[in-house]
Amino acid sequence: MGKIDHTLDLTKQYHNLLQSREEGLERSQTQTYLWDGNAASVYTQAAHTAGSIDEDLNIRHAYYLQDDLGSPIRLLYGDGAVKET
Repeated sequence: MGKIDHTLDLTKQYHNLLQSREEGLERSQTQTYLWDGNAASVYTQAAHTAGSIDEDLNIRHAYYLQDDLGSPIRLLYGDGAVKET
């Protein structure tokens, strides 16, 4: 069983999610969200937990592309590779 913590921006109308951290017995993952008007990006860091030492597995940036109405249409990795459409 794990634990999930969320950090919200309560100063915004929709309480934008700023960070999500999930901790489990064998793995932990932190996602940090950046908001700039209509642009959004996410920074993900995942790690295996070995006792008290975290071993980095994956650090990845991704960007959400939106249409004229602000609906997400694509999720791109930092290197430009498309993750979702």
